[in-house]
Amino acid sequence: GGGGGGGDGPANAGVAATESASASGCASSQRKSQASSAPMLTIPEDDLADNEMELILHGAKLTRSGETSSLVAVFNWALPGAVPLVVRTHPAKASHSPEWGHRQLLSFERGKKTSRAFFERRRCSVELLSMPSGLAKWFGSTEEVIGRADFKLETLLTQAHYVADLPLRDPSPSERGRMGFVKIQLRLRFPLAAAAPVQAVPKQIRAKGEADSAGAGASAGVAAGAGAGAGVAV
Repeated sequence: GGGGGGGDGPANAGVAATESASASGCASSQRKSQASSAPMLTIPEDDLADNEMELILHGAKLTRSGETSSLVAVFNWALPGAVPLVVRTHPAKASHSPEWGHRQLLSFERGKKTSRAFFERRRCSVELLSMPSGLAKWFGSTEEVIGRADFKLETLLTQAHYVADLPLRDPSPSERGRMGFVKIQLRLRFPLAAAAPVQAVPKQIRAKGEADSAGAGASAGVAAGAGAGAGVAV
């Protein structure tokens, strides 16, 4: 009789474990089905913080003929609380089509009224500086502003990206015509006038959470089945 009871115990434990694991698997499948059917609000992954703006000074194109020297681009904005206020590229090789590809992150106080007013009404500028070379550099000549472009940031009130070929004008009184353009790019995480988007739980974290829950359920089911089998054996 005792031997028969010992034989029934492992069999019953096996059946209980199988039923428990099956129930756990069904519950896990149900949880996954519910999770996949629930609507998720997602936004693209972004490397920018809410109070950051990305600036890229790509390059310039000069339409006037004549000799050129090494050129530097300088971005200026007088937004209170912004850091930095001035961005300067490295010198590009002497060319009528200088290229910098200079990227800089600018921080500013997004929630302040002064920031909103600046984006709505104030102007920023990009200046092209000609660097002294040869004898001019030897005799202490300084860099010279040869072109300037002024622009507003109002586009970023309703759009997160702004790309433009800004017309350059000669700053000297005798030469007021257009002399080319400078290409810039600006990017925010979301438009200045828009509410902050809702950040969804990253996909890999959600998947890990579901796997952990399913694993915990299966382990609990096996433990319960083993307990039931031990009871029968006694």
